[in-house]
Amino acid sequence: MIHKFLFSFIAVILISMPSSVIAWGWGQDGDVRSVVGETRGDVTFEPFDVGTGPCAESPPAPDPLPPIALPPTLANIQTKTHQAGWLKGIGWVAVETKHCAEGPFAKNGEVMLHARRGTIEGFYESETIDLVGPEPQPPFFLPDTGSVLIQAGAYVITGGTGRYEGVIGRLEFQVIVTVGEWGYAEDLTWTIRQVIAGHIQFPE
Repeated sequence: MIHKFLFSFIAVILISMPSSVIAWGWGQDGDVRSVVGETRGDVTFEPFDVGTGPCAESPPAPDPLPPIALPPTLANIQTKTHQAGWLKGIGWVAVETKHCAEGPFAKNGEVMLHARRGTIEGFYESETIDLVGPEPQPPFFLPDTGSVLIQAGAYVITGGTGRYEGVIGRLEFQVIVTVGEWGYAEDLTWTIRQVIAGHIQFPE
């Protein structure tokens, strides 16, 4: 079911694009390239002392989650992903994202794609789509291990380095995260699968 959903997502994005973006390589204007593909990797978490680090303004969370020691230590936690895959229009890439967590779900964050001839950089906006698994229960309302989080959003490309210096664009994404074991944030590793479809535009 999830497999069909991913391909439906790509199809919708491609149908909504102008013909100049769908074309492989350069578009009709000579500076627009379509990007379509899939990446896979891991989700990790980095805790910081409350009021410090990149997520200092976010609500602190108990660490470990759920508490396995009393009293738990509070921390500001940043979520990171490391993925790799093939994107048509770019080639093999390593994708890094980072954001401040709001419960198990993603808030807006930063993205960097490491390609053969440079990096592509930007920020992202995400929207929670679904949770596949048992309904989270109080007091922590956390998804069970093995549950699947499905989120959609967009990478807004604002620049890059090397061959991609000055690029702009928008890459729609659909993310599937499989929830792993809970415990101390620095020890957690979950899995992530992502499909991407959009375009990047090179400067004149």
